[in-house]
Amino acid sequence: MFARIVEAHIKSTVTTEFLNTISGEVLDILRDQQGFVDEYTYALDETPDRVIAVSIWETKEDAARYVKSNFEKVKKLLDEFLVEPLQVRTAKLVQSTSHKDISKAA
Repeated sequence: MFARIVEAHIKSTVTTEFLNTISGEVLDILRDQQGFVDEYTYALDETPDRVIAVSIWETKEDAARYVKSNFEKVKKLLDEFLVEPLQVRTAKLVQSTSHKDISKAA
């Protein structure tokens, strides 16, 4: 399993619209991608204008394919809400309480 962690600093007046775009158009794009597993979106308690989105992928290659084919489209959908460019990090799964055989997930 592989994760893409995207942090967005959004305009404080557009939180609802931003989250609606994530749960609508962005999720529609993600669901069409080979290897996409799930998406978690978090609004930080202390700073609600900071949102963390974590997309889970079967493999690093699946995530890379998405970046090449559709991430620019997603960035354009979100651009009007942003104060600064999206910050993207990646991570591989090294421990999980819900996955029994982590060697297959890593």
